[in-house]
Amino acid sequence: MVLIYKHHSELKTYNSYHTCIKQLAKRNNIPQTYLVCINRTTVWRWKKEPDDKYLGKELTNIDLLGRFLERKESKTIIRTYLKVANAISGILSVSNQLHKLLKQNKKDFIQIILRYKCKKRIN
Repeated sequence: MVLIYKHHSELKTYNSYHTCIKQLAKRNNIPQTYLVCINRTTVWRWKKEPDDKYLGKELTNIDLLGRFLERKESKTIIRTYLKVANAISGILSVSNQLHKLLKQNKKDFIQIILRYKCKKRIN
């Protein structure tokens, strides 16, 4: 489950937050160590949202998440998870860029391969 995920675009970086984080903010249950990472106006906006905004909130186990966040190792676990998620996101981003590059240069790429293949046959 991704709690906080950084999105990168050419213009700016922004965060997405899991619904559980928003619900914890609404109930004033976010530990201070996490609260400092979230913009105050964002938390304020979440507190002002209607209670029924997130349908199925009873299925998110908000109490279980709250108990997890109270544990001293939760910060390390979440930080590690987010580092892994960020690394995977970076890999996928580079992979997408590589795919676009190959697609843009498809003709040149194929000609180089064919030229190499022909030289290989001659030798």
